Amino acid sequence: MARASVIVVKSLGYLVDGRIFPAPRSDADDQTVPYITYQTISNVPVNTLDGYTGHDRVRVQIDVHTNTLSDAELLMHRVKHALNNADGSPQLDAMDTSRDPETRLWRASLDVFLSESIQHV
Repeated sequence: MARASVIVVKSLGYLVDGRIFPAPRSDADDQTVPYITYQTISNVPVNTLDGYTGHDRVRVQIDVHTNTLSDAELLMHRVKHALNNADGSPQLDAMDTSRDPETRLWRASLDVFLSESIQHV
């Protein structure tokens, strides 16, 4: 198992020709639409009676950004299917759509829970 950010990038980057960025996206990033951003919302250590297991339950928000609502919904559908086959035992959670008043782009947001482990050298 890998870090949640690595799982997200490896699983979804091909959907947008590598235009996947940590949120907030910087001005230096490729401005071509569509693109995906992601951010960690929470990171909870998994514990047992013996203590920390070396794994975390990570909640990641994944946002797709497109020119139209239908494109956002379609791309998010593809994101869900790509995550279904990803490492980290993804569990899909809430999804929402909105339009950014500044960029006028449509955004579909999805919360995903992933299991993450930091591999020690």
